[in-house]
Amino acid sequence: MGINEPFRCIVSGHRRLLAIFVIVPLALVAALTARGTENYVATSRIQATSDTLGSDTEADSVLNHVRGIATSTDTVRRALSDAGVSGRNPVYVADHEIALSRLGSSAVVDIAVTDRSAADARALADALAREVVRVLQGVGSTSSDALLARMHRAEKALLEQRGALVLSLGEARTPSQTANLSAQLSSLDQQLSDLSGAVQQLEVSIATNSSAAVISPAGAAKPASSGLTLRLVLAGIGGLVAGLLVAALLEILRPRLADARAVARELGAPVLGTLVRPAAASRGGRLRRAWALLRSKLGLRRATPGTAPDAGTVLALRRAAAGAHVGAVALVGAVSADEAARLAGALTKELSPAPAARNGRARTEPAPSPRGPGGVLQASRTRTQAATRQIVASPVSAGLRVTTVDEIGAGTDERYGLLVAARSLMPATELGRVSDLAAATGWPVLGVLDVEA
Repeated sequence: MGINEPFRCIVSGHRRLLAIFVIVPLALVAALTARGTENYVATSRIQATSDTLGSDTEADSVLNHVRGIATSTDTVRRALSDAGVSGRNPVYVADHEIALSRLGSSAVVDIAVTDRSAADARALADALAREVVRVLQGVGSTSSDALLARMHRAEKALLEQRGALVLSLGEARTPSQTANLSAQLSSLDQQLSDLSGAVQQLEVSIATNSSAAVISPAGAAKPASSGLTLRLVLAGIGGLVAGLLVAALLEILRPRLADARAVARELGAPVLGTLVRPAAASRGGRLRRAWALLRSKLGLRRATPGTAPDAGTVLALRRAAAGAHVGAVALVGAVSADEAARLAGALTKELSPAPAARNGRARTEPAPSPRGPGGVLQASRTRTQAATRQIVASPVSAGLRVTTVDEIGAGTDERYGLLVAARSLMPATELGRVSDLAAATGWPVLGVLDVEA
């Protein structure tokens, strides 16, 4: 069994189910998107730091730092208040309406805000950018302010210590005490001078180190992309996968056989041939047959079985009956009673011996003259045709008739051969009925006949 048989059973056999599973999600997504309100997006741009970033990893780190600030509930609440936007849930806005992206490997970050109002989106984007910059500047100066406060406290302590030394120097009695106090005073003056210079440098650094800034405020808000195409693709793929799973489950619960060859393989019997429809002579007839076949393949109507077996099918059926030593054939399989009766009549007509054979006379044809034009070729063709007629009208299969199971009497002692009429996607239960019938009657299965060509 190839992979095409499970594919036919799951995909071709459940094409309507798959179409429903694909069309329904597409229709729902399209309807919900059409009914949804149009959103607008406004974007502001900030610089998170003036430092040069050396890699994408550092840029991602800066972006994550800015994202953590911009999507915090407190930051969003302050930005909503500054923008004058009311009736918004800060938690929902932070989770669903704010998006951040970096520009290349730099520290430049775009803050995009999506809202159902174009004016509110623009105002909120500007307010959020200012709030993020304020927080970034505050975070950068916190440690510097603490260090400056400690330096001022140290400077005050040194000044108090110097004042005490000056008083002690005025009360000194001996030259050695005066020299010692003078040395200590000089050391304190040097420390105060160094500390005063460090404080001045730190104050200048704090005043000029505001690296975070708003590069450009938000412009006019633009309509946000609805993402309809992506949603439709995802809905179609999801529906198709779900449909395939359901179809596979149905095939497990109610297995079917892909075609006549699968039926023959399960029965251990050959495919004797195919029933074809009578060929139409006109172009319009061929087009009508093609259109009918296309409709049957698409499931728009049920295919009707053919009624005209070709010469190869007739020959195979006769030889199979002769090999099984049966004089009658019982037609069984996935066809209705009316279809089985019609097929049995058509097969009986084709399997009847020729009129010349029934009258006991053999038809002879004059032998062509070898000297005439094409005489040798004509003689070879005549002998071949005669041999074919002799095989088809073999006395072994003379009078072979095909009937349905309903027409066979319950008390018959005649030995029948079973001919299985198979369709595409034939239920496995039909195969079980054929196997049970063959086991109960002891009649051999001659072969399988494809009735949907």
